[in-house]
Order: sequence, then C-alpha cells, then structure tokens
Amino acid sequence: MRSIDPAMKGDPGGRWLRHDDPLWPAMLAGLPHDIYHQPAYLHAEARWQGGRPEAFVYAEGEDFWFAPCIMRRARLPGIEAAGHVLDMVSPYGYPGPVATAGSAASGFCERAFAAFLAALRQRGAVSAFLRSHPCLDALPPIAGSPDITERAWATVLIELDADLDVVWSGVSRRRRQQIACARRAGMCARRLAFADGLPWLRRIYDETMERVGVGGHERFNAAYFRALDPLAAHLEVWLVELQGVPVAATLVSRCGGLVQTLVGGTSTAALPRSPDRLLVSAHASGARAVHLGGGVGGRDDGVLCFKSSFGPGRARFRTVRAVLDPDRYAALTQARAASLGVDVRTLEQTGYFPAYRAEPSAEATGANTGTARQ
Repeated sequence: MRSIDPAMKGDPGGRWLRHDDPLWPAMLAGLPHDIYHQPAYLHAEARWQGGRPEAFVYAEGEDFWFAPCIMRRARLPGIEAAGHVLDMVSPYGYPGPVATAGSAASGFCERAFAAFLAALRQRGAVSAFLRSHPCLDALPPIAGSPDITERAWATVLIELDADLDVVWSGVSRRRRQQIACARRAGMCARRLAFADGLPWLRRIYDETMERVGVGGHERFNAAYFRALDPLAAHLEVWLVELQGVPVAATLVSRCGGLVQTLVGGTSTAALPRSPDRLLVSAHASGARAVHLGGGVGGRDDGVLCFKSSFGPGRARFRTVRAVLDPDRYAALTQARAASLGVDVRTLEQTGYFPAYRAEPSAEATGANTGTARQ
C-alpha cells in the first residue's frame, strides 16, 4: 500500500475519487474487495440508477478505508421548487466499505465512517444509504441515533474450503433428492463465459420479468448489460439445460475467491421442474465460498428458506440509513407527501429511504429497503 501514499498526501484523512481515476484500481489492488467495488460496476449502476459513480477513501498511515458511492443530484418529481437535491446511495448488491486487514480493531473504521459522513455533509448531501458486504464488512457498529439507524439480516454463505462430501452433506436431504431427480430427468448445468451466455441470460431474464410483472426502470435493459462488458473477466453465466435447451440462467461473479449470484431467471415452461436447484449446486469449483444472499427485503421468507436448504452457513448483511440534514430531510419529505396528496407517515411506511423519494403505491422491495437482487 505504500505506493498509494503519495496520492493521498495533501488531503489528510479522506478524499473523493471519480470512477475513471487511476487511483481507484490501485486502491483495490491493496484491499480485499468484490466485484461490487470495481469502477466498471459502479459506472453501470450509476447509469441505471441515475447518478455519478464515486468512491470515498480514508487513510491513516498504512490503513485505508474505501466506500463506493452513487451520488445523485436531481430535481425530484412533485417538489421541483426545492431545487436540486443531493443524496448518496450504495449501488445494488453488497458494495459496503472495505478496509485493510486488521484495521478494524483500533477504531479506525469508526473514524473513517465519521469522516465519510462529514465529507457528505460538506458537499450538501441530505441523506445516505449504505449496504454492507457480508464477508468484507468495514462498517463500524452503529450507535443508537434518530438520524443514523442500522438494520441487519441473515444471508446464506456456503463455505467451500472443506471436503466436497462435507459440503454436499450440508445440503438438505430433500434438496439432494430433488437435484438427483432433475438430473435423471435430463437436466444438466454448465458454465459459459459472459459474452457467450449473455444472449440466453437476457432471453430467460426478460421472460421472467414479464411473468412477474416487472418493467420500466426496475428492469435491466440491453444498455445495462453492455455496461458490464469491462467486467467480463469476473463474470460468467450458469445455465441449466433440459435436453440441450437452456431453461434457467444466472449471472455469476467471481472475485477474490467469492462467488456471488447477481441476476437470473427461469423459463415459464420449466417452472414445474424447478431447474434453479441445479444452478445453486453447480460449478463453484475454484471458489472459497458461494454467497447466495437472503430473503426478499431481508425477510425470513420462502426465498431465504430455499437458499438455506443448500447449507447451514450464515453471514450478516447490514444497511445504514443516515439523515445528514434533518431539517431539509423533513421539509423535503413533507413537500413530497403534499405533492402526492398523502401524509408523511404514508411515505415512511413504504420502507423506502429516503422517504422523499418514495412511491407510496410501490411495494417496499426496491433499492433502498435493503434488498439485493438475489
């Protein structure tokens, strides 16, 4: 990490990086990280969410703390009179702050987080929403405060450093039987490079989104997937085929020995056969762990139950909601509620943060309720 130090001089404490700053990949080379911290991933997410990809870096001697961000500045619908509103949001997934190994014990992460919030306030940000990384969490414990709150959920993590038979024994008996049955029925899983598997992934993903009624801004388009091209070395598509025809697909990342499932779907015709069971159990060779994520919106639901059947391992995912300018936050939320003809409580009950961006008619399963895609 010493080679990075000169770039940090003259700005003791913290500094902001653009996604095209050469210091960004240089920082990651010396930090434990995942695909969610790569500048190309932030760039794709920022284009989709509508914002600017940046990162905040805090340094003390040999220790570094790195937080990827999407900075959003916009006139909000219904409250244009408030002018441009600036807030910060983590990209989707598990992009939480990461830090040099061993730095957490000294209170370093607490100081880094405080500097991060101070830097956001200095820029005039009204609020900040952060997601942690369940395996690389450098967010400090959040003390009770009306303006900074934390939520935590269990996610499923399958460690692969044990003997394969031991890993397989962690899969529930019922799930093993279903996987064996699917294989006898002629299903098989295979792994493709990102470019080769993308056409099948998009076809199955689009069919899945049509079936569940997801459209518009909540649905990834061709431009989003094209923006992931620079990450092709870290991406692959897992397919389940039935008699040679792909019937399920998942976009998977591999970074630092960790496998993450990003987005996928199942063809309507194959739903009764549940081919996704083979996706979860296939082709994790060469990885130290597979992170399957949790339930929808952090709930203890059928999705979490399904994932839990593949192993007993658990990780902890957290989100942090910070109101950086309480007076302006309250005023914006009140103005937004008035523009929609509802009261403030209705916006708050959506579970969306910040409340001044909430849509009361939408179910609270979106970007800022703490969910990831898988």
